[in-house]
Amino acid sequence: MRIAVFGIKADDRQFLDTANLRFGHQLSYFEPRLDLTPAVLAAGISAVYVFVNDRLDAPVLMCSLHPERGSSRWAALVSTTSTSPPPTGLA
Repeated sequence: MRIAVFGIKADDRQFLDTANLRFGHQLSYFEPRLDLTPAVLAAGISAVYVFVNDRLDAPVLMCSLHPERGSSRWAALVSTTSTSPPPTGLA
């Protein structure tokens, strides 16, 4: 699965790379936080890893529905803190 990760910091990237070793997903890292402008960078991405400070409102979600931009519908993977695993039952 292709997953976009926005607002990434070095320690977050190390944590996610280590956690991903057992799954083998293709992680694409982007420095800016997710909002409408960088959302277009996620063209062709299956899922977006969302940090607590990212903007995931209607305009950003609508960006994922425009096939002419090369986007597909996203699944959102939400993290309440940058280095914590998902709550029990969501993984």
